[in-house]
Amino acid sequence: MKASFLKLTTYLVILTLMLVAIQYAILYFTTVTLFYAVWQIYLFHFVLAFMTCSLLLFFASIDKSKSGIVFIVCSFLKMVAMVVFLLPMMLHSKLDMFSNLMIILIPYLIYLTFETLYVNKLLNQN
Repeated sequence: MKASFLKLTTYLVILTLMLVAIQYAILYFTTVTLFYAVWQIYLFHFVLAFMTCSLLLFFASIDKSKSGIVFIVCSFLKMVAMVVFLLPMMLHSKLDMFSNLMIILIPYLIYLTFETLYVNKLLNQN
């Protein structure tokens, strides 16, 4: 389990660094005013994805049949956290809302894809 945990952490850090680099490259060529700093957005996504995948790994080591339920519960809690994270920005009406939402939601979907592939890998292991 320790090797799987280190592998998971490595993959998440690499994914986060790649996405942050892409985000800064995009922001270099655009004039979007962000409500949240890039590091805040990716710290939020990284922490949620890390907690979700860590819980999945933990429960898969105990009982694989619970991994699907853990994934669904974590995904729901992640969606609630996302709404709470977006709420201050949405109440602030002086920003370009569409650009700010896309800057936050596209990484959310990428991390969600990572988590889905991870849970699929855990459930298909022998």
